[in-house]
Amino acid sequence: MRKHRYIAATAVALTLAGGGAAGALLSTPGAASAQTSTAASTSTPSTWMTNTLNTLVSNGTITQAQADAISSAFAAARPAGGAGWHHGGGRGVAVAAQAIGIDSATLQTALTSGQTIAQVAQARGVDPQTVISALVSAEQTHVAADVASGRLTQAKADQILANATQHATDLVNGATPAATGAA
Repeated sequence: MRKHRYIAATAVALTLAGGGAAGALLSTPGAASAQTSTAASTSTPSTWMTNTLNTLVSNGTITQAQADAISSAFAAARPAGGAGWHHGGGRGVAVAAQAIGIDSATLQTALTSGQTIAQVAQARGVDPQTVISALVSAEQTHVAADVASGRLTQAKADQILANATQHATDLVNGATPAATGAA
């Protein structure tokens, strides 16, 4: 029985790691939800993970101590920046909207209807490169703050920033960004 619980706990941890990696890449639990980037959101696990762990504890699959350990490990390992660039909301949409000269809700509505950020920008007479530059600048500022606060190493910051222009370009043009380690 102990071996089965260990296997189940390992499976849960790996499943959460996979989900965490996807979440870090996409940074969105739902396509139309907005997120904020706060210290609390980067230091605590998301609601879906907490609910999943609570269910596993209730079912007797793992102990509360194991759930706490998993939760703590994911909170500690979560990439800095949490809610990053993505079409589901967050600072990427806010920065893009500001560069275009519209509010985030208007941009989000356009994205939900299938338009790309580039299309929205062009329709309003804004060069998509202006939006890309704004996104890269915002990411540089965010990453620098994460390094200064100790949430991110300089090596990881360099890796993120090396891919920032391509990531922003992909976002603006509606392409799925490659996994870059960026949040």
